[in-house]
Amino acid sequence: MVKLRPLLNTFRKDDYDFCLLSRSGEVGKPSVALYQKINPEHVQRAVEGDMRISDHFEVVLVQQGRETFWAHSGVTTPARELPPSAEQWGRLGWSFMRRADAEWKFDQLAEGLEQAPKKAVKLRKKGKVSFGG
Repeated sequence: MVKLRPLLNTFRKDDYDFCLLSRSGEVGKPSVALYQKINPEHVQRAVEGDMRISDHFEVVLVQQGRETFWAHSGVTTPARELPPSAEQWGRLGWSFMRRADAEWKFDQLAEGLEQAPKKAVKLRKKGKVSFGG
């Protein structure tokens, strides 16, 4: 089994800072993550009294990226966990303005992932699912 680099607890993307608030599941297994998304410029402007900070939250189904060799730079990116791509947004990742809404979606997805293996085993025992081999 390939060892995956875990999902980052904090990262910066498109002028936003992301902070992991909650995660379900183990590294390398189906998982859900809840991030708070903050624009540092907005925080500074709020401190200066120019605007009100609005929180943003993202709930994602954690994806797995393979080890990749980038020939142009000679750099190898290790196998890793990562959030969904922009093209996958709306199917594997969701944005929320209210933390309560994001937490509801997180809980819904986490519960579904916990139930999925149990449902698959029940269906397999009934002969309704084939896993090949």
